[in-house]
Amino acid sequence: MEYIIGIILLISFFGLAYYCIKGHNLMIGFLLITLLWTILPLGGTLFVSQSFLASNPILQFGKDNTLIAALNKIYQSAPEGWGTTLVNVCWGAWFGRVLMDTGIASTLIRKTVELGGDKPFVTVALLNIVTALILL
Repeated sequence: MEYIIGIILLISFFGLAYYCIKGHNLMIGFLLITLLWTILPLGGTLFVSQSFLASNPILQFGKDNTLIAALNKIYQSAPEGWGTTLVNVCWGAWFGRVLMDTGIASTLIRKTVELGGDKPFVTVALLNIVTALILL
């Protein structure tokens, strides 16, 4: 039963990726996959062996291994973690836009490629160094 649930979880993950690529609402997709990923494991714990649950402590929700603890972890902790990621994505997008609009990115890339010449290894190494310095 664990394998079937795992396969369904993987298929639903790729389904979410396809859903997002098609341009649908990301928050609705997150809600749907969260509901599915909540129902499947909770329902699956009724059918999995106790040895599987004992050997995977990550499936347990601390001392309080109840439905309330599971729902708190899924619906409270996950959005808190997503907030940090969202701030990083927004900051990176803004910073990238500034680099593109001011012409800094194209100038750095052009100068780096000119410096590398006809040696692709040197060009790639220099582009990696310049990109790392931009991200600092």
